[in-house]
Amino acid sequence: TDRPLNGIKAAGMYIHAVEPLKKTRILFSDVDFAVDLCWDELHPLADCIELSADKTSSFAKDMAHVHLEGTSRITGHITHRGVRAEIDGTGFRDIAAGNRNWDGLKTYRLAWPVFEDGTAFAGVRGVSTTDETSYLRMYHDGSEWIQVKHIEEKEVYAEDTFSIASAH
Repeated sequence: TDRPLNGIKAAGMYIHAVEPLKKTRILFSDVDFAVDLCWDELHPLADCIELSADKTSSFAKDMAHVHLEGTSRITGHITHRGVRAEIDGTGFRDIAAGNRNWDGLKTYRLAWPVFEDGTAFAGVRGVSTTDETSYLRMYHDGSEWIQVKHIEEKEVYAEDTFSIASAH
């Protein structure tokens, strides 16, 4: 297929890979809302499905066969109803390729902390419509992405039975 070398325009949004897999810019402008943000790679993207050794779960079957995640510095601005907010922080970038059957997931929870010391954790928990639980998980130690073999969940749900009151 043809690669969109000059970016993609859809529904008023413009997405451009300034430097493929390293720097992405997203632009959108409407009457009450505008955004101009750029994601610059801090750590290279890694395939969370591969590092999670997850070949048969609901994520691998229903959501993607490649799920790249990595940390980025995010800069730019957001304007809402005429009030402009400058953005300069860190966060995750996520690129998935393959089947995207959102109907196969009942719930989907993310934990993507980026710590001040340069380490980061990518944790995603999915529960399928058949109640299969699966995890995507990897840790960046400041030098490289490494596999997290197991997560032991200790969640306390709030009274609404959906929100998490605490997790550790």
